[in-house]
Amino acid sequence: LSNPINNCPNTTICYGASQTLTASGGANYTCSPSATLTSDTGASVIATPTITTSYTVTESACGNFVNTTLKINTLPSITLYPLNASICYGSNTTIIASGAVSYSWSPSASVDNASASLVVANPTSTATYTVIGIDANTCVGLGYKTINVNSLPVINTSPNITIFIGTSTNLSALGADIYN
Repeated sequence: LSNPINNCPNTTICYGASQTLTASGGANYTCSPSATLTSDTGASVIATPTITTSYTVTESACGNFVNTTLKINTLPSITLYPLNASICYGSNTTIIASGAVSYSWSPSASVDNASASLVVANPTSTATYTVIGIDANTCVGLGYKTINVNSLPVINTSPNITIFIGTSTNLSALGADIYN
């Protein structure tokens, strides 16, 4: 028998992804290292390595072998700014994502451009935004940002009164912390 044919050349996958390794040209195959394989025998096995790993596929009858390497790309780390965000009801805030080359925001209804790295968010109640970031290797990372929406204060003022020109009166207000 000839060497087994490796139908899975050296390749790169994203962290957490799987890759099917297949061989042909022989009868029985053993694959190693087996720790990240669905099986250590067979012509087709699934590898899920967490670090770059070289696998050896050996044809059992003659001991011939081939090697294939799966290189692991790390997932993008998505960072969202501002770190803390609170707005008043009816206001908006800018959120900036970094760490990838393309983005997708959810919920998309309250952002101005759901595929941009910089969005203006206008939630009507406290909301957590999820952004999916895809890097140049097509690996996917996630980021989360909660925007707290504070209700507007209810202001109570002193009752309406009539005064004469040249006189003064005291006015009062309650319901807020700062008055202008």
